[in-house]
Amino acid sequence: MKALNRITVPRLPLKEFFLLARDAGCDAVEVRNDLPGGEIFDGLSEDEVRRLSEEHSIRIVTINALQRFNDVKKHLQRRTDELRRLAETAQKAAVDAVVLCPVNDPDEQRSYRQRMEDTVTALSAFGSVFREAGVLGYIEPLG
Repeated sequence: MKALNRITVPRLPLKEFFLLARDAGCDAVEVRNDLPGGEIFDGLSEDEVRRLSEEHSIRIVTINALQRFNDVKKHLQRRTDELRRLAETAQKAAVDAVVLCPVNDPDEQRSYRQRMEDTVTALSAFGSVFREAGVLGYIEPLG
């Protein structure tokens, strides 16, 4: 499998992005929730996206991303709710997985141990969300 990340051409409409990926020899793509406009699928419904990906033989492997997923001290419920929305979107659009990005801050105040404990707390809370939606979660190591 060869995949193209939509960050390479963030303003290109989704349909044209699928065509570009296919023309570049890719059979998969990663879509994002952090591009201009803030929409993962350019306003298309999940059903439209699923049909579009089938039509162009392009598999959507991931939605990137639930940011700062392990920032749970005050935000665990907010992160879990956001993940639930992303996972439901992925399930409806036949996307394989949602990417989880940890806090990547050079001024991080938590100890290594606390960061690891917070990561385990988040992943423990997220397990049922992934199971219910039937999608995977990928942790993107940063830094």
